[in-house]
Amino acid sequence: TSVARHALPDGCLNKLLAAWNLLKTSESASDRAVYTTVGLALHAGLRSSEIAAAQKHWLAASGTEIKVVLKNRPEEGFRTKTDSQTLENSWLSGLVIDLGFAFHLMSLPEGKLVQYPQSSEDWFFNSVVNRWIRQFITKEMDGKGLHRLRAEYANSVKLKYGDRILANQVGIDAARLALGHTTSGTTLRHYLQAQ
Repeated sequence: TSVARHALPDGCLNKLLAAWNLLKTSESASDRAVYTTVGLALHAGLRSSEIAAAQKHWLAASGTEIKVVLKNRPEEGFRTKTDSQTLENSWLSGLVIDLGFAFHLMSLPEGKLVQYPQSSEDWFFNSVVNRWIRQFITKEMDGKGLHRLRAEYANSVKLKYGDRILANQVGIDAARLALGHTTSGTTLRHYLQAQ
């Protein structure tokens, strides 16, 4: 099913962002956990299962870009929902698109990125986080709660990186045609240098 069948009402996301920013400096451990959880969905596109499992050592910095590296981690009991190799090799997967939030993630102590204050992860996501989100995105607007923020991340990525992605795809296709390959797979695997 589609997550973002329609745009959120005007001002809805801005109100959420304003309230979300206030959580960062809260004295409440629960508020700070909501801040990190919402940020990981909204600014890194993570699913709740990925947020629940994410550890500080999953963060990787390259220049000014910080990402949460999503790959199978059997030693930690984590498996990606989709193909691990695809996620790990994608420069966009888990990319943190808000620099201030990226700095927040890098300042967290070792261990899980989200520390759940005196609750189970399921209860925290379903009761605490989704209740907080429902103040701004009601169930009538969108029934997905935290997962809806992934759609907002996708829209932000499209706006920020769309031209770069399109230019890259056109360049790969031009190289494929120039080499006479029927698909881009051979061109990518054996001829083009990694970006």
